[in-house]
Amino acid sequence: MDPIGLTKWKKHYEELLVHNRDEYKNVNYETMQEDLEEIGRITVKEVKETLRRMRSYKAPSPGGIPIEFLKYAPQITLEDVTELFNDCLFGEENPQEWKLALISSIHKKGSRKDCGNYRGISVLESM
Repeated sequence: MDPIGLTKWKKHYEELLVHNRDEYKNVNYETMQEDLEEIGRITVKEVKETLRRMRSYKAPSPGGIPIEFLKYAPQITLEDVTELFNDCLFGEENPQEWKLALISSIHKKGSRKDCGNYRGISVLESM
């Protein structure tokens, strides 16, 4: 049984969100966009190489897509995925599913009634 209520967990993780961290408050998005344009678009070759390096036979992401689906996908699917990545990188809205994480709280030490004594492990979409 969870000694900490859902409301406390929600508040705890909301306080840890990126937008509340000092190192992200002064990001210059104009410079970031210039850097992206200099780097250029993601290529299908880069997507294939990244997929090749990802570990196989792990639990699927929250959306239920195992990484093997993408590793062994036909060229046209990889082209579509690459286009989606580039659209997101250069200003399109990211899919809602990419903004969600399944969080498991793993107790480290100390009182089990203190959220600060847990490490949050997030499972994200594999894409």
